[in-house]
Amino acid sequence: MSDCIDFSLSFDVKVLPIFTMYADQIRDGTKAIELRTYNPGIFPGSWTLLYETRPAQVIRTAFYSSGFICMKPEQLWHEYSEIMGITPEAYDSYFDGKSCAYGVMVEHVVDFEPILYQQLKQDLNFTAPYGCKSWKYGKFYTRIFDKIISAHELFEGTLRSATLSTADDAPALRRLITY
Repeated sequence: MSDCIDFSLSFDVKVLPIFTMYADQIRDGTKAIELRTYNPGIFPGSWTLLYETRPAQVIRTAFYSSGFICMKPEQLWHEYSEIMGITPEAYDSYFDGKSCAYGVMVEHVVDFEPILYQQLKQDLNFTAPYGCKSWKYGKFYTRIFDKIISAHELFEGTLRSATLSTADDAPALRRLITY
């Protein structure tokens, strides 16, 4: 039985295609920036569902975007390579000939029971995205919604209660609250 219900979201949710190996890195915390060669339109304060492409073809992870970066590929590598989850060779190949590298800062990753492509197609007439797209189906899955709402409330509470104890805390907090 599907947990897909008629529901209109009051906040922005995106769907982003991703290879499973990179989704795994986001889930295990070794990848904190999702890279793109185009502006995916995932801005601070939005939630993103990761659609894992073939062979998995599932949605089982979401994350909250805490920041958005656009800079020259060389500069992005220099500043953030340790949290991008990609080798120098793969990075150079991916951004070869590009004047701008885009990065989405990943925060508050949530996992849930996978929703297979076939179920998405049946419930929503879902089509696998080739790029980032907005969730505009008028329906949502309770297994995703419950996790996102819980994480969002926890995150918002953390931001409200955050205080700066020293000047050294300022850059990290500013990165978190760039929206």
